[in-house]
Amino acid sequence: MTPPVTVVGAGVAGANIAVQLLQQGRRVRVIDAGVLIPGSVKSAERPHAQMPWGWVRRVSLQCHAKLRWEDITEPLRFCTPVQGPMLVTTDTARVRVAWEQWLAAHPRSDAYILSARESESAFGVRDVHATFVCDSRDFVMDFRDHLSQLWDHLARHPDCEVVTGRSVTAVGRGHLTLDGVESVPAERVVVAMGSRTRAVVPWDVFPPSLHMQLPYQYTNTPVATDVLGLWNRHSTLTQVPGIMCKVAAGNQGIVPPSELLRGAPFAGVATRTGVRNLHLGGADEQRTVARLVKAAFADLSRIIGVPAEACGNHEPEACTIDATPSFCPYVFRYNGALVVTGFSGAGTLALQPWFLAAVARSACADDGDAIDAQLHAFLPATSLPRHWFPDQSKMSPLTSV
Repeated sequence: MTPPVTVVGAGVAGANIAVQLLQQGRRVRVIDAGVLIPGSVKSAERPHAQMPWGWVRRVSLQCHAKLRWEDITEPLRFCTPVQGPMLVTTDTARVRVAWEQWLAAHPRSDAYILSARESESAFGVRDVHATFVCDSRDFVMDFRDHLSQLWDHLARHPDCEVVTGRSVTAVGRGHLTLDGVESVPAERVVVAMGSRTRAVVPWDVFPPSLHMQLPYQYTNTPVATDVLGLWNRHSTLTQVPGIMCKVAAGNQGIVPPSELLRGAPFAGVATRTGVRNLHLGGADEQRTVARLVKAAFADLSRIIGVPAEACGNHEPEACTIDATPSFCPYVFRYNGALVVTGFSGAGTLALQPWFLAAVARSACADDGDAIDAQLHAFLPATSLPRHWFPDQSKMSPLTSV
């Protein structure tokens, strides 16, 4: 019998990759450190998960490497997304020019640029110093619901073995180490552990990324606007009327002091977005989270009328992400395993059929070190200048909001 393909990690990327492999007729083994409960939406069962509700950028202003004009109905059959409109703002003239150039080059997009006055008239959102871009193809989705349905599918599939409550602590060629003690054979492996990938890929091998905390807080009061999402430099609003409303800190992220050693490859990002978007964490990290969330509420109160008391009894929280210099994921080989990581900011890439199919082909290739040609755009850069000035196919107006 053909050995199964082992997928390490059952988050959005790992679970969708596992489903894709099953659809290609492969036997699959999924290993996750959490306790996966099919049909449940208990996010507490996976403490390393990102924020439950998320705004998913499918088409608008995406870079060429990530953009595909294709139907993603199949992966989304495991949840019910709610489509836009979404608004992104900028107060920088060169960013508006980049938006205009992108829209001119992609006539199939239904995104369009609005002035502050037009945005106020259409959506009740106004910032006199800002320009807005609106897109209705992006959507909001509940990742907990999506994952619970994926887990249910995996648990019921006769060709899938689900191993939960076990941590993969090392990846060797032809084997995995579980919980630091048990070695199990694994001929074909896909590592999709999100922000925990560093736990199994050594410092000198793992490509540059910043381990960041993104602050957010749920609100008790829905916001009186038709937009489902608003993305500003200092604040982000994500809502599904009657279900949830979440305020986040925009592009502001908290970086632990230890991450500063990884900062050199991000010099190019700093010149485009500004170092003011990064805040140093440490002993008072929770205080920094609370401060950034409070600033986000004040910002949204100014431009959309979110009342400060809307936070109610909810406490500020933060999710962990690994940001890459180009906001594109990494795909690379380590000890024969195929590693996919860095999906924060990658839009719907972890849901897109072409990407999932290319990952599955790579995982099952006869050459254990091969990577499908469609994924070559996501190979890590090999020099600092290539991180500072990524290939144009990886550049997007969204990297400069």
